[in-house]
Amino acid sequence: MKYDLFIFDLDGTICDSFEGIKASIGYMMDKLGYPKPSDETYREIIGPPFFYSMKHILNVKENLHQEGMNLYRGFFAEEGYKLFSLYEGIRHVLQSIHAMGAKIALATSKPISPTLKLLRYFGLTEHFDSINAPADDTVKNSKEFAIGEALKVPHRKAVMIGDRKFDGVGAAFYKLDFVGAGYGCGSTDELLQAGAIKVLDSVNDYYDYFELPVVNGKFVSVEGMDGSGKTTQIRLLVEKMKRFGFRFVCTREPGGTKISEEIRQMLLSTENMEMHPKTEALLYAAARSQHVQQLIKPNLEQGRSVLCDRFVDSSIAYQGGGRRLGYLEVKSINDFAIDSALPDRTIYLQMDASKALQRRAKASELDRLESEKEAFFMATQAVYSEILTNDADRFIVVNADDNVDSISEVVFKHVASVLDEKVNWNECKYE
Repeated sequence: MKYDLFIFDLDGTICDSFEGIKASIGYMMDKLGYPKPSDETYREIIGPPFFYSMKHILNVKENLHQEGMNLYRGFFAEEGYKLFSLYEGIRHVLQSIHAMGAKIALATSKPISPTLKLLRYFGLTEHFDSINAPADDTVKNSKEFAIGEALKVPHRKAVMIGDRKFDGVGAAFYKLDFVGAGYGCGSTDELLQAGAIKVLDSVNDYYDYFELPVVNGKFVSVEGMDGSGKTTQIRLLVEKMKRFGFRFVCTREPGGTKISEEIRQMLLSTENMEMHPKTEALLYAAARSQHVQQLIKPNLEQGRSVLCDRFVDSSIAYQGGGRRLGYLEVKSINDFAIDSALPDRTIYLQMDASKALQRRAKASELDRLESEKEAFFMATQAVYSEILTNDADRFIVVNADDNVDSISEVVFKHVASVLDEKVNWNECKYE
């Protein structure tokens, strides 16, 4: 292990802060009576100390600096932070660094209060062994100050990682190796001129360059009756997982691979209404087997978590119950198909079958299974209830009768808790 202390910049390295800072600065400039900067100028602002940017980049008169700071902070605390996101996959990078026994410190020019609020909001506080930021915007509001504090963490050899020249200058002050985050706001030329020994073009480049260990991903499936809001909730979940820096793939069943998608078309086409229940069950298992071997297992082994819209429980419920082939019979077929790849957790969106069916019928054209009579879905739900009882530890039951946003928040917290067990997700609020 070449480095045992990794010092990260925040904006442009951990956080994609462009839209949040753009909105906050734009508000400030408008209130101060200045024209809003170009996107190129906004990018220059990300990285330097705030008052440096006010004076040298935005050209705001010095007697307006404090008023500008107050305007900026006020807007940021109400609206700006909502536009921040973590770079996709950066959370897993931090997990992998800790997994190899190294420590992680943060060194940012952002004042300590918004820094801590952002880290708490994104569930990152627990991933840093040391958090270093200025208490206010005095002379200590510099990268050198923050890096100096970070270096107090006991270590043998440290590396600084950042996206702007200020990070390189700070690293050089302490004779540290500097690695540029080329996916951030600074250009490759800027980072190389600032002394970067390597510029990472993407978050994925951390693994090869630093020889990070691969921490296996987690497997989460989402189940529910047709009409329970599963599609909507998965879409919202994916958006939030990306924003919170998770490394994952989203897939579906039947489907997810070329072969599995072709089987899906056969299974759901209303032109195949004569399909025998046993044929149907075997085709679902065949599509699932290809899905597991080609997509699910490889991604988990490469450190990506897998979020799957339906999995084996759907077959046991729909074919075992709805088609009346039997719980154990369909489970047996699928035990072979999934090759031990059972989800770590399964989110079940619970809703009465009759209500879910009514909602689904209003949404769009029905496929072959959705065209079945109500008795089919009642039998399906009965087997789902049996599965929930038999495998209670794996399932997380969520009331799907609540409003969409409330359900989304609950689902995200449950999934995030599976993918990042270190964090108390109930405390992740910007306050």
